[in-house]
Amino acid sequence: MPQLKTRRGAVLLVALLILMMVSCLVVGTLHLAILERRLAGNVDTALRLRLAAENAARLSLQAWTPGLDSMSRGIPPMLLLNGTTTDRIEYATTAERAGTAFLIRAEARRPPPSPARAAAALLVLPPPLPPGVPVAAAALSLGPAGLAPFIDRIITLGGAAAPDHMRVLHGPATLSQDFSGILLVYGDLIVQAGVRVRGLIVVGGRLDLGTGATVAGAAHALDVGGLDGEFTLDRDIVAELVDAARLRSAVPAPGRAWLPAF
Repeated sequence: MPQLKTRRGAVLLVALLILMMVSCLVVGTLHLAILERRLAGNVDTALRLRLAAENAARLSLQAWTPGLDSMSRGIPPMLLLNGTTTDRIEYATTAERAGTAFLIRAEARRPPPSPARAAAALLVLPPPLPPGVPVAAAALSLGPAGLAPFIDRIITLGGAAAPDHMRVLHGPATLSQDFSGILLVYGDLIVQAGVRVRGLIVVGGRLDLGTGATVAGAAHALDVGGLDGEFTLDRDIVAELVDAARLRSAVPAPGRAWLPAF
């Protein structure tokens, strides 16, 4: 009998040990599941905040203001955008001069009780078209009243923005075939007789229009020679081409535009 009681005591001890091991296993599994869920939630939050910051930086390209063009290096950053997304993520963007380009800094925050933040930095070039200068105020704009004095800027920045939407010629140049789109000319341009042009022309020198030639859209030139053709103002054509070429928007700088941000 004493031996039987000893065995019964051993069975009870073994049962308790097994129960303890199972309890530890269950508790450990639950802990790992909770930890994994928290990590997944943190990764999801970090991704949402990062995407919100990058999206805010891209939206800032459309919110360019004329005051940025006159900003000098060393001036405090200018606020461009601030708002809240549908996920209740607060964002704000600023712009500052960085040489010939601008640095846009964007920050996205999630408010308490679980605060978090992410940042993004985008190096951009200013819009190819100078702010405040009308693009289609008249069928033909001459001298300082038009875009001709800014042709270097338009070609340099426009080539980075949308090189496929523009044609660049080095004058003296002659246009002998019909053309539709944006035409930028360094120097003088002669549009031969009967040629039809539809779009935006910017000539950094003298513009000559042959007999029967037509320009529908808007033309800009520093000077004119013989104008035996016809100019017709069409703001819709010009607006469509400018939007397609993104000439009113800032664009990411060539190369590595996205920079590390903390």
